[in-house]
Amino acid sequence: NGKHCGAVDKNYIVQTYVHNPLLLNNHKIDFRVYMLVASTDPMIAFYHDGFLRVTLANYDSSSSDKKVLLTNLALNKQIYDDVKEGSLYEGMDEEALKQAQQWSYQRLQDYLVEKGIINDTNWLDNHLRPQFKKAMIHLLRMTGHALKKDRTTFELYGVDFLLDTDLNLWFIEANSAP
Repeated sequence: NGKHCGAVDKNYIVQTYVHNPLLLNNHKIDFRVYMLVASTDPMIAFYHDGFLRVTLANYDSSSSDKKVLLTNLALNKQIYDDVKEGSLYEGMDEEALKQAQQWSYQRLQDYLVEKGIINDTNWLDNHLRPQFKKAMIHLLRMTGHALKKDRTTFELYGVDFLLDTDLNLWFIEANSAP
């Protein structure tokens, strides 16, 4: 209720842990979607697909290893550096690593159809993209009051989402200037 605002020096993250994340071949995934706020007066925003991020390590909910639980590409910088110097990671060169860790939405849809998780071959346009756009509208409505009202102000955001095994979409975070 605001009693401790400014009184606590530590930052806390409070969130729900999604206990049933959708996995691809036993690897955790999330979506990096882009939102360009082109104006805040009036509010004008544009959506761009972005890409799907996949962990290189197999998922284990009891692990404390960030490389298992988070899809952040920067977590694997050392692996990529080693591969650039000629090493292979689990038999993969740099291009194969990128293919393993960064999927297109179409590749995801094809995978989900192949595995029988979905049967709509137009699922991206009929379900997923509308969910992303709806979530972004909510984000703008929740935060728009805090943005400087200016038609010449713009900002690019990387907005991260997760799907669970029931294909429910979960908002993870939004990063400015990704």
